[in-house]
Amino acid sequence: MKKQLLIMRHAKAERDAKRWEDFDRPLSERGTGDSTAMGNWLHDQKFRLDHLIASPALRTRDTARLVANAMNFKGTIELPQALYEGANRAYSAQVALCPVAVTTLLIVGHNPALEQFVESLTGEWVTLKTAAIAYLKYSGTDWSEMKSESLEFVDLWTPKSIGDE
Repeated sequence: MKKQLLIMRHAKAERDAKRWEDFDRPLSERGTGDSTAMGNWLHDQKFRLDHLIASPALRTRDTARLVANAMNFKGTIELPQALYEGANRAYSAQVALCPVAVTTLLIVGHNPALEQFVESLTGEWVTLKTAAIAYLKYSGTDWSEMKSESLEFVDLWTPKSIGDE
């Protein structure tokens, strides 16, 4: 069975720079709703997470938590500091650390690194709006050996696109 990699940009966050430092910006009301909607949709599509990694910033942690709750994910959400300001290499390094047994992996992070990460993996440029999810299939068996030739871009979902279904 092919492995599945879901790459999600955090949902819409509050923007008031006078109230919060960037790291501590919370989700907006829309962001909370979009995160839950995306998690519910993934659950309805029969995705079952084995592993979840997110940037430790508040908006990404909350996006990941809401998606995980909607999907009934009972595992631990890993929050490596390298994903907060990391380039796409930081995302690759985190994927490489995933146990071989992981079949479905969700990463929640930030742009522009996530868009660059998808492009480096698939050669395809995708625009990841807030709460968007890029769906990739990986034909390998070990995450640490992931190469672009073994990845296939399958689809891109947004809160708006899943709402039309």
